[in-house]
Amino acid sequence: MIAYTTHVVAQPATIDLPVAFRLPEASASDTQLPGSLVLKRFREALLDIQQSELSRYRKKLSDTEYALIEAVAGQMMQRIAVHPASQLLAASKQDDTGLTAELFAGLFCLTPANP
Repeated sequence: MIAYTTHVVAQPATIDLPVAFRLPEASASDTQLPGSLVLKRFREALLDIQQSELSRYRKKLSDTEYALIEAVAGQMMQRIAVHPASQLLAASKQDDTGLTAELFAGLFCLTPANP
């Protein structure tokens, strides 16, 4: 079992959400990759969903509560969108771009239960 602790600070945290969804700097060849446009649209759609859901509850929460929820949502989006997208871009640069079990496990940080 993993124990998590939460520390709430008096000042709200600021998160630059568009930066959180930025992949490593793309070269000219990266923009030609077949999946790059799909990945960009995927990240943009997730960011829109996150922003709309956060804005629905903004007036109902204190600044501290909102900052904590915003930080958690940002971290979730990093794990859901940015890490897998980076892995897919790296894989698409290689000759064998098939979705293997190893690539799929790497996308979502999956490891065997008993290594």
